[in-house]
Amino acid sequence: MKKYLVLFFGLLLGAMIFSPAVFACQIIYNLIDPKGVKQAIVPSNTIHITKGETYTLRIDFYEDHRNCNLPPNKTLFLLNDKVWEHGKTNLPLELLGPVRWQTLSSRYKVGTLQFKALQSGTFTLEILRECVKERYEEEFRIRVN
Repeated sequence: MKKYLVLFFGLLLGAMIFSPAVFACQIIYNLIDPKGVKQAIVPSNTIHITKGETYTLRIDFYEDHRNCNLPPNKTLFLLNDKVWEHGKTNLPLELLGPVRWQTLSSRYKVGTLQFKALQSGTFTLEILRECVKERYEEEFRIRVN
């Protein structure tokens, strides 16, 4: 019986060590409104903002697996299935500058995107990362009134 318990816990530990979830990066999102008020936002939820106002999306990126070969600046942002980047003026949300990434430690980075809501409506923002360890994909609905 003792041999089976050791084998069971050995297999359980091995599954935990090599599980993709163990290697997952943690990403936390906050929206900062024009008054500087920060609000935590959760993927798959609808974010309500006001047309004509400027907002900042803050992305706190914690690398869990200590060996990420995909730098944060390779994160892809899609707005309504189109690449969302600085200089594109034909999208309902205008990115006012390039995405800025700060390295706060070897495994902790912070990205900021400042944007202005140009059109009313509901839009989809996708955030994608293709890493050899995992694929990361989140989606937000943004409602502009």
